[in-house]
Amino acid sequence: STIGAGEKLLRNPDEIKSLNRDIHGKLHVVAMEESGLVNAARRFNVPWLVVRGISDFGDEFKNDSFHLFASKTAAAVLVDFIIHGIDVGPPPPPAGWRAAEVATELWREETRDVIGKDVRIPRDELQDRVVASIENERVTVLLGDSGSGKSALLKAIYNAGALPGEALCLPAQEATDLIRSYDLDAIIRAKRKGERSLLIIDGLDRAAGSEALRLIARLLRALDLVSEASPWRLLLTCQPALWDRCRQEMIALNVPLAVAKSIWIPPFNTSEVAQIAQEVRDIAPALLRDELSPVMGCPKILDLVACAAADASAATEGAVAIAALAP
Repeated sequence: STIGAGEKLLRNPDEIKSLNRDIHGKLHVVAMEESGLVNAARRFNVPWLVVRGISDFGDEFKNDSFHLFASKTAAAVLVDFIIHGIDVGPPPPPAGWRAAEVATELWREETRDVIGKDVRIPRDELQDRVVASIENERVTVLLGDSGSGKSALLKAIYNAGALPGEALCLPAQEATDLIRSYDLDAIIRAKRKGERSLLIIDGLDRAAGSEALRLIARLLRALDLVSEASPWRLLLTCQPALWDRCRQEMIALNVPLAVAKSIWIPPFNTSEVAQIAQEVRDIAPALLRDELSPVMGCPKILDLVACAAADASAATEGAVAIAALAP
């Protein structure tokens, strides 16, 4: 309960109720001695603590009968506090960390990992290689052309709970916004103890040659990847055509990327495309044409074609239904 203190002795409970109503909703106790103590402590910047035993209700029946009892209960609480302290639980995470967690969840929700409506092609071997690299290497880089399924692969690993410890997955632009708004690098630098953690920067190629890359480099330096004591691991996704440029720029900015485990994320192979053809009948003829196979192996293109085919099929079915109902 909050204690109200002042140089006035109250014998009217209605006055205490009015203080509760007008000043502080948790004020249920009033006293006199604390007023001078707190004023003096604040003047000389001295920390203070008040433990108050309640001896009466501040009404017309107020007397000294319970003074000794109230003093002993306050003393017992104070001794317990000195011995054990107060467990108020862990402190809440910094606002920047919470914002990064929200950005990670948004990335997970917005990243598509299906072809068409609900077709998923498991890439178990690739997933196992990525998880093994995260466990054994400081830095892992997933290289693949645009639309090859790098983000979808990461989402599948994330959803499976296969990532070690805490994981933040930030698109490159989102990472730079968080650094500007919250000094995320300082928050990560302070978190150098505890269980293993993973930072994922998705789409590093989008920051090549820009101020954004320099901000991301500042964030990556905070991971202290060269120290054995650092709990952090780093995973980057990048298009292969821009990886050498991004790596050299990062190294020049004192980010230790000279030794990084690279994993190539290929397009779907022939058997995977054939499996999709069985699942998505509307686009099966296009998928099985040899001249289109270089394009149709790209998961993103497959998804766009499958969604378009599903929409066209639904529109055709709707037109047929309307025609059937017409007089």
